[in-house]
Amino acid sequence: MKLSVMREYVHLCGTKNYSKTAKELYIDQSALSRHIVALEKEMGAQLIERTKNSFQLTEAGKLVEAQFKKILEEYQTTIYGISALIQKQEGELKLGVLYYDINGYVAAIRAAFHKAYPKVKLKLYSYQPEELESKLLNGEIDAGILYSLSETDNKAVEYMNFLKIPIQVIFSNGHRLSQKEQIFVEDLNGEKILWPDGRLKLCRTDLYIERFFSESNVIFGEKITLTNYDEVPYLLEDTGAIYISPMFNSTVYGDSVETRYIEPDRLSQNIGVAWLKKNNNEAISFLCNAVKICYP
Repeated sequence: MKLSVMREYVHLCGTKNYSKTAKELYIDQSALSRHIVALEKEMGAQLIERTKNSFQLTEAGKLVEAQFKKILEEYQTTIYGISALIQKQEGELKLGVLYYDINGYVAAIRAAFHKAYPKVKLKLYSYQPEELESKLLNGEIDAGILYSLSETDNKAVEYMNFLKIPIQVIFSNGHRLSQKEQIFVEDLNGEKILWPDGRLKLCRTDLYIERFFSESNVIFGEKITLTNYDEVPYLLEDTGAIYISPMFNSTVYGDSVETRYIEPDRLSQNIGVAWLKKNNNEAISFLCNAVKICYP
């Protein structure tokens, strides 16, 4: 039994809403549903009574919720206890994050770090992806939170993935795809697509996406080079292209675009902490512990 599934179940018991839980935990709703079905199978009992307009836990479901809460609390207590034993009187960690993620999962990690290591100063710096990579590789920051790290071949970098989130197809209002409630892989064949300009060396979402669609026999039409991610909504409207991304920033995109997940084989993307192997700042291990508290 994975701690992540326990966390999902406990969170769902609190919200009583699959959609809200999936959004708050950065997971795909269908994946959440599959995890709960698998959990019930593993437990050998129905945990949730599902109807269209209600959410009720069975007696078995209430028992499982209580036990999972205890396990998760004990896990966090252990991590916090270890942190108290090894706490330094002083220290500092410079952490780079993508500017559009700073109020999402980064906020939870920051709070856990401050609670576990109150004497270690955590400095956050927000960047565009290319600048974040540059700062990390130049040693100007100690660690960074990036996407698709498992695709990089840079041997100077260590990383720890901690979160898997669904990738979405984004397109402007009025695009032909807006008429579809569900979008399948083959629906994207021949579409023009916004494509990163290839300057990123660590965050290789482009390689991951390209391989996925190649294996799915999807051939895109024109690839329109993307150099500034803030331009996505304008380029989508001007070109009629689509954009495929692991995160949808409603603040940046506004209401001029629509999004869908890809059926039936939904794409998902890893997010991880990265640091240079030669960096001996022990606060990096503190950061990894804080991440494990939030995303066991």
